[in-house]
Amino acid sequence: MLFGLKRQLVRFPIVLYMLFQTGLFMRFQNSCCLPAGKGRQLFLATSLVCTLLAIQVSVSSAAPALPHTPSSVKNQEKDRRPKAIEIEAGYGYRRDSLDWNIAGDIQGNNPDVLSELKWKDLLIHEFHLDTRVNLNKSIILKGSINYGVIVDGDNRDSDYAADNREEEFSRSINDADQGHTLDTLLGVGYRFRLISESCSVIPLVGYSYHRQYLTMRDGYQARTWAGGPPLGSFGGLDSTYDASWQGPWIGLEMILETEKFAKTLPPISFYATWEYHWADYSAEADWNLRDDFKHPNSFEHEADGTGMVASLGVCLRLSDRWSVMLGYETEEWSTEEGVDKLFLSNDTVVKTRLNEVNWHSDVIKIGCSVRF
Repeated sequence: MLFGLKRQLVRFPIVLYMLFQTGLFMRFQNSCCLPAGKGRQLFLATSLVCTLLAIQVSVSSAAPALPHTPSSVKNQEKDRRPKAIEIEAGYGYRRDSLDWNIAGDIQGNNPDVLSELKWKDLLIHEFHLDTRVNLNKSIILKGSINYGVIVDGDNRDSDYAADNREEEFSRSINDADQGHTLDTLLGVGYRFRLISESCSVIPLVGYSYHRQYLTMRDGYQARTWAGGPPLGSFGGLDSTYDASWQGPWIGLEMILETEKFAKTLPPISFYATWEYHWADYSAEADWNLRDDFKHPNSFEHEADGTGMVASLGVCLRLSDRWSVMLGYETEEWSTEEGVDKLFLSNDTVVKTRLNEVNWHSDVIKIGCSVRF
């Protein structure tokens, strides 16, 4: 009975994969009223997962039964197997920038850029926790969570009366030395070994969430208009902009283990990763000095976006369980045109075009990992 149940479970990923490829998923998408773009993303992510499972199950099912192996040989083989779980903790020195701008109306006119906000040189102390689970020699599960504290940065808020950022009538320069960031990621991959198992190539698919909670404090009015606020420092500024990016991603990871390539080399591993993300972008803001806006939700942003993440690193194995690493990661994200929804204090809602949002991040990481 147990053998029959196992055989049915083995067949399940292959059947699921065939259902997706024959178009049944598209009918499910229509019946659930999924947007076309999100449906394609979900189909891509799920199809890749099913493909990986189908490949693994097919290989496992086709493998012939092995003869009885003595316990001493089994123990030697067990010692040579990669550890099933690897946990890494570490610190990152990170620097970010984020900017967005809106038009005067929903068509993108009057003017084409009405208001523009820029956060630059955001210095972030980041702490990360990464986990990797080797289900077997091929299938890998990975997850990570990064939390950062913003300790320094600048903000610029500009307003324009004419197209092409002409006739700037208001500009404030503000501190952005508070706030935090949060990044989480889940993924599954299939390992292909090359060059006598010293090199691994791992296609990956997963889902990620990224958040930036940005602030504006200690304002300085650098440009104003007749009857506007006076030039110079002004108090009471405590505005916030809470942005998030979330969606599926695909990627590729490459690992080169020098010790397996040549026994005379030190136990060092080099790695490189690349990821492409699809993101639903949303943000909520509280402009605390604007009496004509509602609080704490003064306006919202919504848009579709994409992002690319790349990293390089080196890992030194200290023992069978412990390793240390040094790495660099860079990210580049942007959105398409979206919607800015402004909530006035008289309960009026005004919609304008969100022209774009851009986010860039660089981080240098150090860490220590243990394997079980």
